[in-house]
Amino acid sequence: MRRTTLWLVAPAIVLIVMSGCLTQSEVELPCTKELVTNGSFEDGNFTTVGFMELTDQTNCKTPTGGCLQGWSIGSDSRTNKLQWYENGSGVGGVPPDPDANPNGKRFINLSGATHKPPFPPVEQTINVAAGRYQLLFDLGQSGGPNAPPASIGPVSLNVTIGGVINPPITVSFTTDPNKALWQTQTIPLIQAFNDGDITLTFLAPPDQTKPFIGLDNVSLKQLKPVGACLRP
Repeated sequence: MRRTTLWLVAPAIVLIVMSGCLTQSEVELPCTKELVTNGSFEDGNFTTVGFMELTDQTNCKTPTGGCLQGWSIGSDSRTNKLQWYENGSGVGGVPPDPDANPNGKRFINLSGATHKPPFPPVEQTINVAAGRYQLLFDLGQSGGPNAPPASIGPVSLNVTIGGVINPPITVSFTTDPNKALWQTQTIPLIQAFNDGDITLTFLAPPDQTKPFIGLDNVSLKQLKPVGACLRP
């Protein structure tokens, strides 16, 4: 069995040592196709108004239970159900006008239905070729003039890159409460040395107390040299 190893390394220019000589490689950009399925959480059977509560036992498994396509939900959702929202709910201060919301019509709340641990994780397994990759996603916090003080960010999220990776890599992210309600987070450079499947898992840490921990616009793209990106 081939084993895939991923490393988090510094972004932008990659310096390579070969035969005792230091050479500089070309800057790489995420200009390849999107690898995440349904990264904006728009696709699936949304059967209620405003929001749906999903578990690993109901997601895409019952006619009326709803189906968040492309994503698996962890078993802790049986205790604290994952919440899948549409705009207009007011959660997280997301504006009801889709044109004014860069995160689209739907998003998920990783604080779940009870807003306390165990929190419901979501994950997706993706087949990748050897190469370098960039992960992006939007992390949402509550706020606005009408938000209760106890609900206002910061909020945190752990992202684990696992699958065939042993041991898995976990990176933690936290929003700035003084900035936008949706903040883009990134792992700028992920190195896959061999082909294989990786699993991306998004999970709120157990010390979170906020009633809204938003996730939207998850993206994984392979990095390519600028020259390759410019070629038609």
